[in-house]
Amino acid sequence: ETGDIYVYMFLYLYVAIDYLSGCYNILFTLFPPLCIGLFDQSCTMFARMTTPSLYKETQKGVFFNNRVFWKWIFNAILHSMILFWLPMKTFQHGTVWGNGKSGDYLSLGNTVYSCVVLTVCLKAGLETNAWNWIIHLSIWGSIVLWFLYLTLTSFFWPTLPFFPDMTGMISMLCGTPFFWLCMLMVPFCTLLPDIVLQSLTLTMKPSPTDQIRFREHGKLPVIDRIYKPKHLPHRNTSNKHKTSNEGMEMPARV
Repeated sequence: ETGDIYVYMFLYLYVAIDYLSGCYNILFTLFPPLCIGLFDQSCTMFARMTTPSLYKETQKGVFFNNRVFWKWIFNAILHSMILFWLPMKTFQHGTVWGNGKSGDYLSLGNTVYSCVVLTVCLKAGLETNAWNWIIHLSIWGSIVLWFLYLTLTSFFWPTLPFFPDMTGMISMLCGTPFFWLCMLMVPFCTLLPDIVLQSLTLTMKPSPTDQIRFREHGKLPVIDRIYKPKHLPHRNTSNKHKTSNEGMEMPARV
């Protein structure tokens, strides 16, 4: 998703946004992949110990190979196009506020940036297998951190000699319905193909790890619930015990 930031820089030749591209990688989207890599788990340790065949997926390179690599590259390009061009088309006719100010490249750029941060964090949550409070904090905290940064930089100048072009930016963005429309629709449209593909994969062709994870949560894969009976017939063992008891010789009463 970093690509749409550089597309914006290329089209508008705005070099000053370069510091934001650096903050994107080292501040606003750093913590979700870091915390997911450290604290996420596909299934419990007990499941791995009792089902050693799950390690075959790692040995065969199922989770990372050339096909997976190029799938992520294509997905990133698709996300970049949606994240840039949807807000671009939304603001193409311009925006005029009640105070007479009009939208410019900064309002569009901050809208695109907000959509990128929101989409990246939601995408990280979509790829998470086991949610815990650390992953929750990293994802939702990163979103809050960006909007806190946007709010603070909007009020720096003239108190502090920084970001004069960002003065009042958060008020301008929150005062237009186009911004809120982009916050709702752009991440949804961007992640919709991912949600559909992941749902179909988990429904029609779950991996062995997915099946173990479902059973850990007390759920069968959807494909098993559709094509297999919910309740297997139980053998009636009462007659069997009764027959065996009838063949036994009862002791005589004294």
